[in-house]
Amino acid sequence: MENEEKEIIINNNFTSISFGVIFWLILHLFIAYSIFFSGIIDWSVDEPWYEIIKGEMEKSFRFSGILTGLIITNIMAVNTLYKTIKKPKKIRLNQEGIFCDKSFNDLLEINFDDIEDIKKSYYTLHLTGYNEVDIKYLILSIIAMPLVLFFNISTNFSKIICFQKISFYIRNSFYLILFSKTTNRVINIPINNQEEYNQLKKYFLQYLNINLDTVKTNFKLSNIKEEN
Repeated sequence: MENEEKEIIINNNFTSISFGVIFWLILHLFIAYSIFFSGIIDWSVDEPWYEIIKGEMEKSFRFSGILTGLIITNIMAVNTLYKTIKKPKKIRLNQEGIFCDKSFNDLLEINFDDIEDIKKSYYTLHLTGYNEVDIKYLILSIIAMPLVLFFNISTNFSKIICFQKISFYIRNSFYLILFSKTTNRVINIPINNQEEYNQLKKYFLQYLNINLDTVKTNFKLSNIKEEN
């Protein structure tokens, strides 16, 4: 976190990188299972593994396409990781409001008058912007929400391992969620360490007269307007 001219700048990379790495691991575990344990390839043949792979590539264009796609996907993943590390996503908090680099479904900015509520959370809130339960909402709830929860659990575990501050996260959660009145969407602000938490605490007390120590924890999985 940086603090320049009374502006708080928080790096918002950990969640993005963790989500990406976890997805990459799941994808490769699935591919490894498909290749070595699903029976697609007969590994019982008395030949070196590279000869078996070569034979499968000669017999099946589909298998060759999968390997080619896997190589291309890995190159793209490494390139994305490099760009993310080189140019981290940031959240800026100043006297005009809160401004966020594009991150999932988060708002790009929110001013003080538009903040309807602030809550702490142990996971990011992404299923937002809906005023009622419709087909699109139900599909996203069934398909996306379990994945988002799994990624959040994995990310939080990684955070605890990296920063070794489990008691701090139990007390203060992993994120602050700012709810917008006009758009019914949110900004998820990561709480990475005690120093950043103290800066955020001072900021919200100064500009919104809100003490973060007394902010309640969010346990909702979505932000349907009629539920608020």
